[in-house]
Amino acid sequence: MSSKSKIIIGPGAVVCKESELVGEITIGSRTVIHPKARIIAEGGPIIIGESNLIEEQVQIINKGNPKDPDSQVTMIIGANNVFEVGACIL
Repeated sequence: MSSKSKIIIGPGAVVCKESELVGEITIGSRTVIHPKARIIAEGGPIIIGESNLIEEQVQIINKGNPKDPDSQVTMIIGANNVFEVGACIL
């Protein structure tokens, strides 16, 4: 985690220490984040709902609004999703 990171982890969630979390990230209850997953909130916060599975080498990156780089855009991921190995969400 970066020194500027603000990470909130819900009850029952599992976040492997080998994952990379940067920025303002909220992780819902019962969500599992595997090793080598990258969640980068550089263009605004990322909110991940409950009961998600984020497997190895998944990248979830919030780059914000390319037309207005000074604005913050919140990326919201709902509940009960599976992101399989190597998926990339921008």
